[in-house]
Amino acid sequence: MKKILIIEDDRIISENLFEFLREEGYQAFTARDGVEGIQIAKDCLPDLILCDIMMPKLDGIEVFKLLSTSPETSKIPFIFITARTQREDIKIGMQLGVDDYITKPFSFEEVLTSIKIRIKKNEEIQKNYQLILESIFNAIDSHVYVSDYETNEILFSNWKLNNCHGYNITGKKCYTVFYNKDKICSNCKNQILFTNGIPNKENIVWEKKDVKSKRYFQYLRKSFRWIDGRNAILEISSDITLVKESISIAQSFQRSLMDIQIKDIENINFLKESITNAYDFQRKILPSESSLKTLFPQSFVFFQPKDIVSGDFYWLHHNDNSIFLIIADCTGHGIRAAFISMLSSAFLFEIVNENKNITARNLLFQLHKKMKKIMPKSERNSENDSIEISVCEFDKRTNKLTYVGINLILYLVQGKKKNEIVEVIGNRICIGTVAEFNNEEEIVEKTLYLNDEDIMYLTSDGFIDQEGDSNGSSYTRKKFKHLLASIAHLSINEQKNLLRKAFENWKGTRNQTDDIIVMGVKVHRD
Repeated sequence: MKKILIIEDDRIISENLFEFLREEGYQAFTARDGVEGIQIAKDCLPDLILCDIMMPKLDGIEVFKLLSTSPETSKIPFIFITARTQREDIKIGMQLGVDDYITKPFSFEEVLTSIKIRIKKNEEIQKNYQLILESIFNAIDSHVYVSDYETNEILFSNWKLNNCHGYNITGKKCYTVFYNKDKICSNCKNQILFTNGIPNKENIVWEKKDVKSKRYFQYLRKSFRWIDGRNAILEISSDITLVKESISIAQSFQRSLMDIQIKDIENINFLKESITNAYDFQRKILPSESSLKTLFPQSFVFFQPKDIVSGDFYWLHHNDNSIFLIIADCTGHGIRAAFISMLSSAFLFEIVNENKNITARNLLFQLHKKMKKIMPKSERNSENDSIEISVCEFDKRTNKLTYVGINLILYLVQGKKKNEIVEVIGNRICIGTVAEFNNEEEIVEKTLYLNDEDIMYLTSDGFIDQEGDSNGSSYTRKKFKHLLASIAHLSINEQKNLLRKAFENWKGTRNQTDDIIVMGVKVHRD
């Protein structure tokens, strides 16, 4: 019987859900606040948690954060049920990594459908993970078994250990299997001899040379949590050389598992922490908006990734005379594009550190060379790792702007007529793995002289390509130009707010199509 924990301070909702779930064949538990809910979750380890957001003592968001930090509860599917229907509230919940977000009022059928989907998905993940784990243990030419910490039941035994005993010992008690000294091998006898009297909770590793066989044995005991959440003990005994092989296999397993996680990231709950760490790291290497405002007080950045991490990024650098503004769009979105964006950002810092007097065109060419150098030749004709980019080099002394673009457009508002938008179009090539240009002279740069109050807008294609709620068509470049013309006369903060509002209104209930970045800078000479 599947266990469901309901954390809800509304007594009527809590009791109705409790009775409904019991009638549907679930074992239900209730908690009236977040503190009680955390304790019950740790005690009963439910198969799924339904949690309100607004509660006394501890709100739902804090409950989820605390449970996510605990190994025993971090993989439990978690669904918010709440009256908070603002888009920002929903976005916060989904970015944290919750599995679903159900708004009040809701129907019991809606809740039941979500529960069934989340539990089934989690079971499939656990099943696949267990099959992979058991395959790894069976590939190790050593005695391997996993036992329940409390009951001493053997939860898994690999083929080599079963072969040693002549039958499958999974499901048996440890003391009925390992203490019949006439029917076990020297490997198991050594294991019993050296672990006798050592409490199960202690992790140990020892090596010993068996006098009779003149072979070295190594034994490992490690307490951990098994797939189904039970406290368990992993024990491996083997020839020391074979242990080294098992380490190599385990490392290969980790790499393979990472590939699986990247391809099926939405279905694997235990990647949430890694993705969150990547999100934090990406935000740290991106310039803060305050850094941009230090150089251009009247400026803004509208940055909204499609997923938790982003393939779009912006970059800022200044020296004695020039300021470099860059926005870039690495092909795609999500994990792969985010890795390329962080790598590109690191390369840009490396390039400017090596050349203090670099120009916009040379900066772009050097980035292209570094990106091509790290890619295998077999992948250099793929567009999966290409970069579309806008590079602006602004001379603070003369207001001279040098623009180099790769498949992106600089939008410029000049003069007192703020309703006229000039498009500065860059090069129709790709930087990274696809492009085959061999010298920087092939990159066309454009030079303009700006006046005070002129405005530059740099953008990736995410805003323009967003599908609309009404008919599914994209926003288009024409609409985007008209939008900029309609807001250019307003303050910078108003422009940013209206851009965000226009995007959300156009998107409506549709999913975001791509990462979004729009940077606006108004020129003002000190």
